Amino acid sequence: MKIGIEAQRLFRAKKHGMDIVILEIIKQLELLDTEHVFYIFVRPDVDSSVLSESKNIKIVRVWMPNFILWEQIALPIAAFFKQVKVLHCTSNTAPIITHCKLITTLHDIIYLERNNFSKGTAYQKLGNFYRQLLVPMLIRKSAIISTVSNSEKAIIAARFPKAADKICVNYNGVGNHFLPATATETLQQIRLKYQLPETYLLFFGNTDPKKNLYTVTKAYNLYATQTAAPLPLVIVDYDINSLKRLLQEQNTPELINHIILPGYIPNNELPAIYSLASLFLYPSLRESFGIPVLEAMSCGTAVIAANISAIAEVAADAALLVPPTDADTMANAIIFLLQNKIEKDLLIQKGFERAKQFSWQDTAKRTLETYLSIA
Repeated sequence: MKIGIEAQRLFRAKKHGMDIVILEIIKQLELLDTEHVFYIFVRPDVDSSVLSESKNIKIVRVWMPNFILWEQIALPIAAFFKQVKVLHCTSNTAPIITHCKLITTLHDIIYLERNNFSKGTAYQKLGNFYRQLLVPMLIRKSAIISTVSNSEKAIIAARFPKAADKICVNYNGVGNHFLPATATETLQQIRLKYQLPETYLLFFGNTDPKKNLYTVTKAYNLYATQTAAPLPLVIVDYDINSLKRLLQEQNTPELINHIILPGYIPNNELPAIYSLASLFLYPSLRESFGIPVLEAMSCGTAVIAANISAIAEVAADAALLVPPTDADTMANAIIFLLQNKIEKDLLIQKGFERAKQFSWQDTAKRTLETYLSIA
């Protein structure tokens, strides 16, 4: 059987959550199933080395000037000519018209909620508007709606009760390369490359307001003012001008001297980044899963995360959970773990065990079962 998988952004240079998810699933499908052929529909871009063709993996490069035209016109035409029986669209949206059965992965439906974090960039606002128009139609059209946690399934089902029976949960995994980095030479190279200190607090930024940088910087300021020698804060994937504006709003411009901005870091270098950190902060305002929580745990880094439903579902008791908008509690949690080695080490051990329960092989197995169930 021919199965189509939409992976529009897979070849772009800077990959983020959904790109990594589908890349890992495709790699596992290649190993799991040699009976069927998987057609991977991508936009041509600079990083084509991440995936190669094989007996059961065929790469179909499809070009269009923007992602909407690519998805609504070019993708269904390409899928038709390849005569796929099932088309899996992996990133919250899909074409309205297809010749075959459609599976849509809704990682979340944040863009349909009243608090949709609309203060993002113009690109993010356009993407949210597109999803707001499209997703209700896709809910009706799709044979199966796949999502990544029971928490998100409940949210989608509450919004679309008539579709509840066709929503399935398929947890994300954590890459096998996420292990504690112990090689001295590797750690030194990463420190030099990104100008990192001996250790630090780690946070993943980017311009999405849900990541909650506003509260993180407030909490960090509280921690720093109560600590004689505060650890620096490393914020990945964020620019200095945006940070300066934020700190100016909070009347703490001097905090810039304690913050390091290494920029975007490739996935294969993240294990060392996690391993060098004393704590990983993940107090997101809204998530449907939270892969970085598992990555940090796999690398032996203690995690402070938001106590919201999906993150709590994934982290269980292996992270210190705090209210994401409470800067005081967050600062106290940082101080507590840095001053209590026994509690920190206990979290690390729990984290190792928790992360073992999630694998991309299991995710791919469930994905394949979904394909075959509607073929």
